[in-house]
Amino acid sequence: MIKKAANRKAGLFIATTSVFLALLWWFDALVTSYQAQREKQELPLVLEPVLAPNEAVIDKRVSRTTPRQHDQSVISSSLQGTDIDGALSVGADGQLIVNLGVRDFFDYFLNTADEVGAEAAIAEVTRYIETYLPAEARLQALSLFENYLRYKRTEFELQQAPLTQERVSDADALVVLRENFNQMRSERSKLFTQDEQAALFGLEDIYAEHTLSSLEVLANEQISDDEKRSKLDELQRALPPELSGSLLETETGRQQQQSIEQLIASDQDDAQLHEQLLREGYVQEKADEIVSHRQQQRHFSTIYESYAQERAALSHESPDYEQKINALRARYFSTPEQQTRAKLLDLKKK
Repeated sequence: MIKKAANRKAGLFIATTSVFLALLWWFDALVTSYQAQREKQELPLVLEPVLAPNEAVIDKRVSRTTPRQHDQSVISSSLQGTDIDGALSVGADGQLIVNLGVRDFFDYFLNTADEVGAEAAIAEVTRYIETYLPAEARLQALSLFENYLRYKRTEFELQQAPLTQERVSDADALVVLRENFNQMRSERSKLFTQDEQAALFGLEDIYAEHTLSSLEVLANEQISDDEKRSKLDELQRALPPELSGSLLETETGRQQQQSIEQLIASDQDDAQLHEQLLREGYVQEKADEIVSHRQQQRHFSTIYESYAQERAALSHESPDYEQKINALRARYFSTPEQQTRAKLLDLKKK
């Protein structure tokens, strides 16, 4: 039987594809709202670059922290029965403690945006901030969250055209990956201080560098297989223990995600897909969830095709063209999340 954590990770890939699409739609309004709450003076932050995700929760210097348990009904079914990842913690001096747990906390709720809509996911993060943090730490957390959303927006824009598995061994493709990685780090430096980057992204950057360097070694035709193995072993030994120990688990999760994506895109009917998921070790609940998501995807695509045909018939010269489009979108799509997906698809087709 697959572990609960592995099941949740395998299911969360469903949301991540469109999470950042949804965030783009609500982003500008969010920033405007935050700017109204922030004070003009710059507030200090307590930086702890190397703390593990939940280490701050048990740190003796912590005077206050957000709870691990949900304080009300969960906003998404995917969070049912789970503890909150990470935490927002405050030091004895009343300042926000910044470590990887802060990012885990943000992502825990943002990963539900595809299910509940970006606005609801963002609102849940801000509700916890406003409920559990004192004044200065609250403003620091809101400011950090604002910049984190800006970062996620930039990250999405840089990854608009992801490389396929077939291209990832190509030398030119690796050059593109390296350039994108360096550009992402450069853009990130515009949003976060050096210490904030180390606290929030340090381990991720180490892992990304390890992955890129490994791919570059494998693609190097100038060295022998024995030399490649030696260099790969050297890269593996250079990883910190917290990454080296989880590398196998990460690779297993990645393979599970790819397998699910391939199954969802296959020609199998839903019953066949469900049976295969069970044969591959997924529990009944997770198999049901994956099949349900596939059905929702197909249903949305069918509705969007009808909507797009009617939208194409509208005259761009009409003075109330945008109002008609909004009304048409509201008629076809019943939830804010669906309307957001439709709007972004519209933008891509322009």
